[in-house]
Amino acid sequence: MNVEQLTQKTIEHEAKLAAYGEDLKTLFAQQQDIRILTESTKDLAISVRDVATKINDMDDRLEVIEQDKRQKGFAIWQIIVSAILGGALTYLVTLALK
Repeated sequence: MNVEQLTQKTIEHEAKLAAYGEDLKTLFAQQQDIRILTESTKDLAISVRDVATKINDMDDRLEVIEQDKRQKGFAIWQIIVSAILGGALTYLVTLALK
């Protein structure tokens, strides 16, 4: 090989090295973007977990409220039935005593 051919090969190799250098820069930038995306995904997953926990807590509290409402309704029903039966019994006793 003569000097001109060696110079041409050197220029070609330098061009390839420059292209590889740009590719490496791009890969490093993409790697950084992936790190940022991974952190964002992790933060999102933690937020979703927190929201799910809060929803479960609200479901539990709502269930307690609904049970309390049912118990109050049942207690009112018992009072009404007792009053009706008491009134009917009083009426019958009053009729029997007359």
